Amino acid sequence: MKIFFTVLLIFVTAPAKAFGICWPSCTETTELDERTVAISARGSGLWSAGLNEDLMAAAAAAALQHGYSKFILLNPNEATDYSPYGYFNYGTGFVAASQHRQTSAIARFFNQGEPGAQGALNAQTILKRYGD
Repeated sequence: MKIFFTVLLIFVTAPAKAFGICWPSCTETTELDERTVAISARGSGLWSAGLNEDLMAAAAAAALQHGYSKFILLNPNEATDYSPYGYFNYGTGFVAASQHRQTSAIARFFNQGEPGAQGALNAQTILKRYGD
C-alpha cells in the first residue's frame, strides 16, 4: 500500500512533460535556423483554452534566447478535434466528447531597425503579458 501511495505522489507532483506526455497542455519548439523556429502548442479539455497565448509566450522566449528583441508569426494554424467517450447500460447512459486543440506557427526573429522588423511584436512585452 505504501508503494501505491508513493507512486501516486510521484505522478501527482511531477509534471506530465517529465514522462514524455503532453497533458494537460504543452508547447514544443523546433529550431529551423538561427532566426526561425516552428512552435506548436497542444492541450486537452479545459486546458486547451489559452493555447494561442502559450504559443506567443514561447515565440517571445525563443526570440530572446536567440538574441533578438522582436518577432513575427508566419503561417498560423489551429485545429480542434473531438474524441467521443461515454458508457451505455441497456439503452441508458451518456456520450460526450473530449476536446483536443492544437495551434502552430513559424516565428521569425528580428532586432530593431532590421529589414522586416516593421510591425514585429516586442518579445519583452509579449513575455510580460503571456509568460509564466
